[in-house]
Amino acid sequence: MNKELSKKIFRIIGEYLLISIGTVLYCMAWEWFVVPNGYSSGGVTGLCILLQYATEGAIPVSVSFLVINAVLLLLAFLILGRGFGIKTIYCIALSTLLFDLMTKCPSMFCTEGGLLYLGDSVLIPLLAGVVEGFGLGLVLRFGGSTGGSDILAMIIKMKCDYSRYGAIESDDHQQVLAYVSGTLLYDQRHCHHRGRAPAP
Repeated sequence: MNKELSKKIFRIIGEYLLISIGTVLYCMAWEWFVVPNGYSSGGVTGLCILLQYATEGAIPVSVSFLVINAVLLLLAFLILGRGFGIKTIYCIALSTLLFDLMTKCPSMFCTEGGLLYLGDSVLIPLLAGVVEGFGLGLVLRFGGSTGGSDILAMIIKMKCDYSRYGAIESDDHQQVLAYVSGTLLYDQRHCHHRGRAPAP
């Protein structure tokens, strides 16, 4: 019995460790690649970034991300029951913390003078999509989610019998294309970033 319990504990620790790594990558893609370059995308996180741009940084991503997901979590608890998504709650809490902490590391931004600067505006959204996709894949693979559209998809699945991932799959798979397309359509030199000044 003790051996089985030990295996279960190590398995749970391993899952949360990998979910944490995935969440770090997910937030890194947004806060170090996407936001400093004035980009955005779909989903709740993209909406939070647009809100940050619109308020000139008065409402940071970490705040709106927490508020919107808190509302969605309450709705999920009411519809899906009290046993819903401990790992999702963990991911949302960790993401909120990371969104706030990563904004305080401008030396890591993928902008001119930053450690992660690539020098090619086309590569920036492409790499952001790869990093975010890998991170999100880890989170989903081990039973977590970053909230937002994931929660809505689970509610839709329960009420309408749609696939949880099918409801969000097209949006997630098109993010890299959206980033790259935006870069090709708009010259970054003429993109005015209003939510946060680029790193010096």
